[in-house]
Order: sequence, then C-alpha cells, then structure tokens
Amino acid sequence: MKLDLLPEALDELAESIAYYEAQVPGLGARFFNAIADTIELAAENSRLGAAMLPPAEAVRKFVVPRFPFVVIVSEVDGVTKVIGVTHARRRPGHWLDRLDP
Repeated sequence: MKLDLLPEALDELAESIAYYEAQVPGLGARFFNAIADTIELAAENSRLGAAMLPPAEAVRKFVVPRFPFVVIVSEVDGVTKVIGVTHARRRPGHWLDRLDP
C-alpha cells in the first residue's frame, strides 16, 4: 500500500485542525485522528469509497466519522493519492484541477 498526500490536501488538513482546535481545545486532535483513520481505510481499500467520477478516473470520497468532512482519493497503479480533505458542503469540486491529466 503506497500513499501520497498532495500538498493542497495537507494545507486543507492543517487549516481545519487549527480551526477545530481554536473552537475547543483538543478538538483539533480528535479531528486529526478521524482524518487519519479515514485515510488509513482509503489506503487499505480505496474501493470502499463512493465513486465520484467515471470509473476510469478511480476517484472516490470517504466520509469522515463525526465531522462534516470528506477525504477525496484516487488510486492509480497501486498508489492511493489523497487529493483533498474538504468540508462536505463547501466548494464542491474545488479539487478537480488537482487530478492528473
């Protein structure tokens, strides 16, 4: 299992952790743990996620438990790539330009 996190996904993650931590001390850590568990699930079996684009694109989303976030992943040649860590109701599709051509 190979995993690759795009820099944009890491930026989204860091921003969201900081937001939650500012709301309630310790909530940022709980958010991070939920994201880490979701990414681990995606890396182990990306086909468990809901398909988002035609199957040739292999793009799937995973809902993060207890938080209104999704993790967007693609799998190509055995590498699971985290494309986005995004709020489930904000800016749908903002990550589309991150897909490989």
